[in-house]
Amino acid sequence: MKQRFFGTDGIRGMVGNFPIVADFARDLAEAVDALMLRRGMQRDRAVLIAMDTRESGVALARALHSGFEALGRPVVWLGVVPTPFAARCLIKRGGGMAVVLTASHNPATDNGFKLFSEGGYKLDPEDEAEIESLLAERMVGDAPKVRDSVLPLVQAPDPIDFANEWKGPSLEGMRIALDTANGATALFSPLVLRQLGATVFTIGDSPDGLNINSGVGSEYPENVARLVKEHGCDIGFAHDGDGDRVIAVDHLGHVLSGEHFMGIISTFCKTEHADKDHPLVTTIQSNLGLDVYLRESLGASVIRTDVGDRNVSIAMRENNVWFGGENSGHYVFRHYLPTGDGLVALLKLIEAVRVSGRNLADLAGLFRLFPSKMINLRLAGKRPMDQLVHLEAVQQRWKANLKGRGRLLVRYSGTESKIRLLAECPETAQVEQALADLVDAANKDLEVLT
Repeated sequence: MKQRFFGTDGIRGMVGNFPIVADFARDLAEAVDALMLRRGMQRDRAVLIAMDTRESGVALARALHSGFEALGRPVVWLGVVPTPFAARCLIKRGGGMAVVLTASHNPATDNGFKLFSEGGYKLDPEDEAEIESLLAERMVGDAPKVRDSVLPLVQAPDPIDFANEWKGPSLEGMRIALDTANGATALFSPLVLRQLGATVFTIGDSPDGLNINSGVGSEYPENVARLVKEHGCDIGFAHDGDGDRVIAVDHLGHVLSGEHFMGIISTFCKTEHADKDHPLVTTIQSNLGLDVYLRESLGASVIRTDVGDRNVSIAMRENNVWFGGENSGHYVFRHYLPTGDGLVALLKLIEAVRVSGRNLADLAGLFRLFPSKMINLRLAGKRPMDQLVHLEAVQQRWKANLKGRGRLLVRYSGTESKIRLLAECPETAQVEQALADLVDAANKDLEVLT
């Protein structure tokens, strides 16, 4: 069976194991060049290459550069920059595509490739499929090995320029705690916040090539929560390793849910305000309490899409929506960039707090999340969803009973022989009963393994 390289967010894996090796990087460069030619981007159009702070990024960058150089495709080497800054450079500098070497929130033992097309967009599924096909053509027989390549001089973006161009409110007088995950934002987000007037206290700001995401960053928000309380901060934030995600913490050290982040932005940021004509886009993972709040307080609907900020961005573009996100911390603000941007997101949340005249802890009380629980069942095999008649009957019965104030979700795992059963209801007892009904139906429709 043909190998598929692209996952939910680019290509990712363990360094030294295929495809996170130099020879694959060179093959990828050739495939990207071929795609650009097919899209009418001749070889005078540059490719931008960037990386996060992983030690392995330099060798992969050299391999990419070697591939593009052999084809006569110019390369702009950005060096270590947050992924959103690379996408932004693609827009401002007029490049054809960008490749960012990162494995996001994964440890330093992993790395990967995130690809962006003209306009700063992540590749559409059709583009990914075309690159998959081009890669397959190049991997037949003995491919040329990577030759030594010297990267061009770094042309990194200046975070001070970003701060000077920012149109949001001044941060004078604010005390902000910030965890940069020993990643790509370490020399960007603190500089921007200080330039805008904030006093900033940092952790996870000493990358050494091996410590990215190691006990710090968005996967460990308790660290920035402690920093908030230690220094009496107004608010705290934690980035992931490449800076396209952010987690927020209030002045009491409580972690803000992604749903509350989106609800606050949708309520108080004028350019991203949710209404009937411009609803919010989020994924199937977000809690239904967000939908109910926006519908009942703002008259706004929510568009749901599959997991991944790329899917959110596509749905936003198709429906002319200006704000969307995932409860994992990816937030997309189309006025600024068509992909997740942790720095823009934290600045917009601060703007929303300022506009509201309240603190973040108070705003977290705008609405409550519904009790929610998921069960994964191992299966002997999968059957088509339209054949799962008992599960369908349970879902329809509960849908009628809940009348829009709750939901049941049934879906297969994309990588394992499992079915995922989710229930979200106003009351915990309803969640338990709905899940029991789903499990009973799954046992009638499928061979469930113990």
